[in-house]
Amino acid sequence: MKALRRQLALIMLAVAMSGMLRRRRFPPSQLLAVAALLVLLYDPLSVMASEFWLSFAAVAVILYAMHGTAGASWWRKWGYLQWAIALGMLPLMLALFQQVSLVAPLANMIAVPVFDLLAVPLTLTGVLLLGVLPDAAASIFFKLA
Repeated sequence: MKALRRQLALIMLAVAMSGMLRRRRFPPSQLLAVAALLVLLYDPLSVMASEFWLSFAAVAVILYAMHGTAGASWWRKWGYLQWAIALGMLPLMLALFQQVSLVAPLANMIAVPVFDLLAVPLTLTGVLLLGVLPDAAASIFFKLA
């Protein structure tokens, strides 16, 4: 399951980056369609996994929720995005698991910034230092992350 999530993330990132490198703007529906096509060409049976549907639904909700928020402050965008994800994923979560976590939006509001602002930079710094100062990377940066 973890391998499928990594593959989905990698393919979605590759599709988005190829659009950026070509300096073109693609509609969100086109990006999702190309990413889905590549995922299904790589692994046709991935469509049977709940991770496939959850990943694409989450990315679709994020793309469409952020589409019209150009003039809003980042606090407003962030709050709006959290609620859009919670409400947008609700039908799929009910269909797949017959239950929904009521505290998930609150947990995401706390966990996502902590992860993005602390864990990712610390881990990347540790990776960069592995070749030069492996002891410092392992004992300081990886432990903090």
